[in-house]
Amino acid sequence: MAKAPQTQFKPLLIPTEWHERYTDKDKSDVGQIVQWANDNQHQQVWIARLSRVNGTTFHQVINGKYNASPRKFINQVLDAIATQSSRDDIKQIPFVKTSVAQLANSVCKRARTYSAFGILPGAVGTGKSRALQEYAEANRNTILVEADPSMTATALLDEVIAEGGITSPRAGNKQAKFRAVIAALKGTDTLLILDEADTVTPQALHYIRRIRDKAQVGIVLAGTQELQSIIAPVGGEFDQIRSRVNFWPRTVRSITRLDADAIITSAFEDQGELADDIFNALWSYCCGSMRLLVEALIPAIRDYGLKNHPLSVELIKKVAEEVLNLHPVKA
Repeated sequence: MAKAPQTQFKPLLIPTEWHERYTDKDKSDVGQIVQWANDNQHQQVWIARLSRVNGTTFHQVINGKYNASPRKFINQVLDAIATQSSRDDIKQIPFVKTSVAQLANSVCKRARTYSAFGILPGAVGTGKSRALQEYAEANRNTILVEADPSMTATALLDEVIAEGGITSPRAGNKQAKFRAVIAALKGTDTLLILDEADTVTPQALHYIRRIRDKAQVGIVLAGTQELQSIIAPVGGEFDQIRSRVNFWPRTVRSITRLDADAIITSAFEDQGELADDIFNALWSYCCGSMRLLVEALIPAIRDYGLKNHPLSVELIKKVAEEVLNLHPVKA
C-alpha cells in the first residue's frame, strides 16, 4: 500500500503576547494545548481537524491572536484532546495469526505466484479484513482496496491508482485510468486485493478481471457469503472470473476455539495465567466472532470491570449481559 509522506514536526510555541479578550484561564489552557501537541508531536492541522475547528481559526486561537473570546474553541480543542488521550490509553490487542489469517495468507500467496484469482469468502466478524491489512503491510507490491457499497468501475480504478501510487492523467476518463493501471502493473509481481468485493457493481468486477488478464497480476476477491453466490454459478455473469480461480476455500463461518484462546491470552497477558473457565466463558459469549471478542467483549471488560475487579467468570458474565446485552451460547 502506498504510504503518505512523513512531514517534519514543528513544535508549537506558547504566545508571548495575547489579545485583550484572553482571560488568565484562556492563556493557561492554550499553554496546556501547546504542551500536549508537543509531547505527542501532533501538527496544528491535525489537531484542528480532530477538534473540528477551522484551520485559520485554530491558528489564531493557539497564537493568542483571536480577536474575540476564544473560550468556545479552546473548550472544543480540550474536549477533543481528552477523547484522544482516552483512545491512546486503550490497550491495543496485538495481531494474532489466527486460522483465518493463515488462510488469507495462503490465498494471497497462491494468487500472486500464479497470477490468478483467489477467493476468500467468510462470515462477517471473522477477521478477514484485518488479516488482509496485515498481509498488505508485510508484503511489498500489494495493493489493497477496501470497497465501498455500489463502488463503480471508475471509483475502483481511482482507488487502485491512489493505493498503488500510480501516475494517471488527472482529468483522464475511465479508459485512460484503466490503461494507466495496466501500464503500471504489467510485468510486476503485484497482488491486487479487493476487500468487500461482493458490494461493488458488476462492471467493477469485469474491470478487475481485465486488469488480471492484461497486466497478468494476481487478484484476491474477499467478501461475505454473498461473494460465493455471485461468482460460483456455472455459466453465470462472472463465469470468466470463476474459470480463472485457482484457490477457493470453503466459506469461513467463525474463528476456531484455538484462535479465540490465543486472542484472549494476548489481550489479558497482564492478568497472568488464565484459568480454563475464563476461556470457556469468553468463548460462550463471542459465538465464534472475532469482531465481537476483540471490539466489544474485551474492551468492555477492561473499561467496566478490570479497573475495580479481578478478572473472573462472574465479571465476564456481568459485563457481557449488562453492558453488551449478550447471552452465552453453549457449545
